[in-house]
Amino acid sequence: ITDINDNPPVFEKEERRFEISESAVVGSKFMLEKALDPDIDGGEPHRSGTVRIHVTVLDANDNAPVCSQPVYKAEVKENSPEGTVVTTVSANDADKGINGEVTFSIPHVGKDAKQLFDVNDKTGEIRVAGKLDFEKSKTYQINIQASDHGGYTDTCKVNIQVIDENDNVPTIQLMSFSNSVSEDSLPGTTIAVINVDDEDSERNGL
Repeated sequence: ITDINDNPPVFEKEERRFEISESAVVGSKFMLEKALDPDIDGGEPHRSGTVRIHVTVLDANDNAPVCSQPVYKAEVKENSPEGTVVTTVSANDADKGINGEVTFSIPHVGKDAKQLFDVNDKTGEIRVAGKLDFEKSKTYQINIQASDHGGYTDTCKVNIQVIDENDNVPTIQLMSFSNSVSEDSLPGTTIAVINVDDEDSERNGL
């Protein structure tokens, strides 16, 4: 009895699905089960079987977050209440899904600035967290770190200028004083020396 090639090869499943990382190297192999053919050794005419293959490319965490700008400049009034928004930093990550999620933090900062400012780890909003006093410090510089879930980071600087408010009372000191003044003293004669000091700056200190 001569076998006739009257059966095509058949795969067990009509469809196969593969999820392959975008970082897969060229030449990577993915197993596909063998097709079954009831005929013994093929023959004529040639027959073929088909299987539908769906490939989903998975995102790999291969991109670092990038801050929208390297340096931010902001102004805030002294005595601003806690929670006042100073500025908002942002960053983009070309990865998708959880790999593209960015969080913000203040990794290294001086003790004073750490007590005065904080950053929302999700929105990038920088807010006042303590009492600002222009007379103690007029400027602050803090570094904001943007991080993704794969350990990639980027850093931007935020320069904050504190705006003076008229919140100090002038102090008056009597430096010298004449106990008596002659009745025939000429106009312009000095009878006392007074020193007035105001810690506020510019117009606020006039």
